Amino acid sequence: SLLFAFSVFVFIIKPTMIWLPVLSFLYSVFILKSDLKNLIFGILIGFLFFIKNIYTFGYPVFPVSIIDLGVSWKPNPEVLKISSQFAIQKTYDMQYSYEEIQKFSAIDYIRNWLFLNGIKAKINLLFIVSLIIFVVFTFIKKNRIITFICISLIIKSVLVLLFSAQYRFFMDVFFVIFFILFRDYFNQKKSVAVFSVLSILFISFLTFPNILQTYFPSFNPGSFMGKFEKEQLYNPSVYESTKFDSFRVGNLNFNVSTNYPFNYDSKLPAISAGYVSQDEKLGIFPQLIDDKNLKKGFVWKKLNNQERKQAKSVIYTINPLGK
Repeated sequence: SLLFAFSVFVFIIKPTMIWLPVLSFLYSVFILKSDLKNLIFGILIGFLFFIKNIYTFGYPVFPVSIIDLGVSWKPNPEVLKISSQFAIQKTYDMQYSYEEIQKFSAIDYIRNWLFLNGIKAKINLLFIVSLIIFVVFTFIKKNRIITFICISLIIKSVLVLLFSAQYRFFMDVFFVIFFILFRDYFNQKKSVAVFSVLSILFISFLTFPNILQTYFPSFNPGSFMGKFEKEQLYNPSVYESTKFDSFRVGNLNFNVSTNYPFNYDSKLPAISAGYVSQDEKLGIFPQLIDDKNLKKGFVWKKLNNQERKQAKSVIYTINPLGK
C-alpha cells in the first residue's frame, strides 16, 4: 500500500516518472496479489493530483488539454496550441520551424530526431539503443519483475515520444536500465568508487560551466550558467528587485518588468514582456471579470481594434526596436 502510494506521490512531483506507479501497480497486482483496498491510499493521492490540476490549470493532467470540464479559468485554446507547437520544436532542439516539422514524413520524424546537430542526437540514439538492449535482456532473463520494469519503461518512453521527445524527459530511463543490467556486477566498493567519480564530474561541470561550453557547445544549458566565484561559498545569490512600467489593455491595468524577461518583484497583476507579444499576435488578452474586484480573476477576451492598438503600443514601449 505504501509502495504504490509513494510511487504515485513521486509521479505527482514529476509526471515524467509515470513508469514508477505503473511498475508499482503491476508488482502489487500480479506478484503480491494485492486487493484493491491496498491501492486506495495511492489512488486518493492521485485524485488530489487531478483536483490540483483542475484548480490551477483547468484540465486534470498538466500540460495536456484532455477531459475539458469547461471551467472559466482554463488556458485559451490558442495559447495551448502555441505551447504544443513549441514542445514539438523543442523535440528537435529548435533546429526546425514548426512549419518544416509539419512537412516531415514518418521516416523524417525519426531520422531528423536521431540525427540532430550536436550532442542531443547522440543522447537520442543512445536512448533507443538502450531500450532495445533492455528488451533483449528482459526476454533472455524471463524474470517477472524485470519484465514489469521493461513494460513500465516502454509505456513511459512511448508517451514521451508522442508528446515531446526531449532528452530531459527520459534521462531516468538510462539510470534504471544501467542499474538492472549491472546490479550483479557492483559490490559496495565499486558502487562507492563509481559514485565518487560521477560526483566529482558533476560538481566540476556545475562549478566550471565553461567546460560544458567548450566541449559541448550544442548543450544549451551550459550557456546559461555563470562562472564560479568564491563568494558563492558564503554569500548566496539573491534576486534584486527590478523596476517596472505600468500599462493598460482593455480593462486590465498590469505591470511589466523593465529590461528583464521575468516579473520577480513587479506589482501584481504582472505580465512578462514575451507573453504580451504572444497574446497580441494571437489577438487575445486577459481581462478582468469585474473591473472593480481583481480577486474575481480574469477571462480571455478577443481584442477589438482599439484594444489591439493598445497592445501594440505596449509592445513598442517595451521594445521600441522590435528585438
